[in-house]
Amino acid sequence: SRDDAEMADAREFVGSANPWLAEEIAQVVAGEVSKTFLDSELMTVSNGTISANLSLVPLRDGDRATGVLMMIDDISASKRLEGTIRRFMTQEVMDQVLAHDGDALFGSACQASILFADVRGFTTMAEALTPRETVELLNELFTEMYEAVASANGVLDKFMGDAIMAVYGAPLASDQDALNAVTSAVDMLRMLDLINARRADRGAAPVRIGIGISTGEVVAGTIGSPKRMDYTVIGDSVNLAARLQELTKTYGVELLLCEDTAAAISGQVETREIDVIRVRGRTRPAKIFEAVAPSRTADIGRKASVVAYRKGRTHLLSRNWQGAIADFEEAVAQDPSDAPAKVMLDRARMLAQQPPDSNWDGVWQSPAKT
Repeated sequence: SRDDAEMADAREFVGSANPWLAEEIAQVVAGEVSKTFLDSELMTVSNGTISANLSLVPLRDGDRATGVLMMIDDISASKRLEGTIRRFMTQEVMDQVLAHDGDALFGSACQASILFADVRGFTTMAEALTPRETVELLNELFTEMYEAVASANGVLDKFMGDAIMAVYGAPLASDQDALNAVTSAVDMLRMLDLINARRADRGAAPVRIGIGISTGEVVAGTIGSPKRMDYTVIGDSVNLAARLQELTKTYGVELLLCEDTAAAISGQVETREIDVIRVRGRTRPAKIFEAVAPSRTADIGRKASVVAYRKGRTHLLSRNWQGAIADFEEAVAQDPSDAPAKVMLDRARMLAQQPPDSNWDGVWQSPAKT
């Protein structure tokens, strides 16, 4: 108890649980020289252990030594916090967070960009691999993906089997968060080309990934139990990013963005509107966009296909089915690899055969079979 501590001989009271400290106190008394110990482990009277910074300072009354001043700074909480965030933040981001006393980690609403990236067809691919080869492939991919996230000031939120989730703007926001997220995605696709080149040399099949990015308000903070905490974000924007990643399969593209992300990077990265979708919890249909890889922005056929695609989307939404069909046919002719144009061409043909109701809002629903 406190009363016991106040009446006890310090050397006996401290030394009973921490013999090394009693020895250090004795040396300070004898040599009259201060000592400092950083990040030391101390046993408490309740047999618990704390991490502490410790200072021992000799006290004098004139020529007479009167004792030792012992100052203990318990850093256990900050060490746990640092241990938690070190697993998913770069040193640069961690230093900024700790400079703010870690307040940003304990729950806040903020604007952020969320990235989901998933390996396409991984289950089928893994069936042809040994367990060790499966782990080695994932480690190779995730190593490069992590570097793409970290180099753009992102936070790797979690690994999820053959997918990852990353956050830009939480816990610390900037005016470049959406651009950083898209930059990370483009870097991931670039590194995947290099990995596939190496795989081709070994006669291995290429690996594909799909990436979805959304931007909006999220709730961010460390969530879990005292023994296992993880930093994460929750909210509609997280769900939308996950859905966009899934939709890359539908449209045959590598990278899809929400409308807010596309607006934030306007003029910096080429995008095109792909479609409008229904988002759960929202009444107004949401536009989704494709981010065009820099390697394809100068392709003449690609440019002509994008122009025809945009015209086709305009005709489709104005219910000019034949005009839309002609435009999407032109888009495919200009760029046979334009998967979204093929999707829209099939859609326009189906809508021409079975038009939607007059109050159609542009969101696709497969016509009922007759």
